[in-house]
Amino acid sequence: MQIPVLAYHKIDQPTSDIKLRGAFTSPKNFTKQMLYLKKQNFVFYTASELIDFYRENGAFPAKAITVTFDDGWKDNYTNAFPILRDLQIKATIFLVPSC
Repeated sequence: MQIPVLAYHKIDQPTSDIKLRGAFTSPKNFTKQMLYLKKQNFVFYTASELIDFYRENGAFPAKAITVTFDDGWKDNYTNAFPILRDLQIKATIFLVPSC
């Protein structure tokens, strides 16, 4: 069984910089996506929870999904976190300590 992994970078309004445009998801679209997945009865796990579950059970839970954020941009906290908190959705942020 494969687990869907939704990987995001920035939850904010797109920038005018064409190179970064694909890295953005607006807060409105992000909320719509999360609500759709909840309506489809997906169960949200952190990446480490899925690894632990697999080690203990030899399989993944049904309807499992994980949401990740790459790089740890400020908007992950200011924009994504309130949405995730309000919808009670777990996620994993992969931080980059320096650039």
